[in-house]
Amino acid sequence: MYKGRAIAFEAKSTENPTRFDLKNIAHHQLDYLEKAEKMGAICFFLIEFSKDKSVFAVPLSVIQSHIRMSHQPKGKKSIPRADFDIYGHLVDQTERAPVDYLIHR
Repeated sequence: MYKGRAIAFEAKSTENPTRFDLKNIAHHQLDYLEKAEKMGAICFFLIEFSKDKSVFAVPLSVIQSHIRMSHQPKGKKSIPRADFDIYGHLVDQTERAPVDYLIHR
């Protein structure tokens, strides 16, 4: 719970330093977050780029948008790393928690 709302997230990791492949997200993970969001939960993905150990909190809506675009003709099947800097939030590593995803909420 955070400010009276449930929190739901899925954690993913990639060794690719330049992009995150959408195929790494299973249908059931997306379905779970979509259902939780409909019930009022704060929903996001925690995506780690393991080469530099950076972790981004990415809103569900951003992932949904990329998935929709991937189904278009010539749609990209991955999210470029640069998009995480724009649409995601770099998660701090603090003394409180190794992945402190609530610190800037």
